[in-house]
Amino acid sequence: MTLNAITEQLKEYFNSHRLINTVNVTIGDDDLNAINNIIYPLVNIQCINSTIENTKYISHNFKIIIGDRTSPNVELVDMEIFSDTLQIADDFTGWLDTIYEFDWINNVSVEPFSDSNVDRVSGVVFTITILAPRLVNSECLTPYKN
Repeated sequence: MTLNAITEQLKEYFNSHRLINTVNVTIGDDDLNAINNIIYPLVNIQCINSTIENTKYISHNFKIIIGDRTSPNVELVDMEIFSDTLQIADDFTGWLDTIYEFDWINNVSVEPFSDSNVDRVSGVVFTITILAPRLVNSECLTPYKN
């Protein structure tokens, strides 16, 4: 399974989640200010890197940000947002357990965050590692000239 196919599956999952309104995919920078037309809550899927582990897998690391608008004027709103976005992260990891096209390292540390650059946003951030099977003994998947 290619990196593009895996990323598309992650994006489709979050697009179908009833509590998520905006899904964004980035490579490199995860600056939420660079995302246009955000309707909160949002998910940002950032491809961090890929590693050819051995003859069986290619591991792909993704940073996932799940966030919602917050207000400094509402008491404990950040804790409520953390609780809600933590539940979405838990839903997501449960979904990963049902996917048979790839494996994943089922050990995720979820951290709360707050950001107040343009919009005040709170939520969770975590990293997942997906292990995609390599097709070592098959013909090269890249087109080549004869």
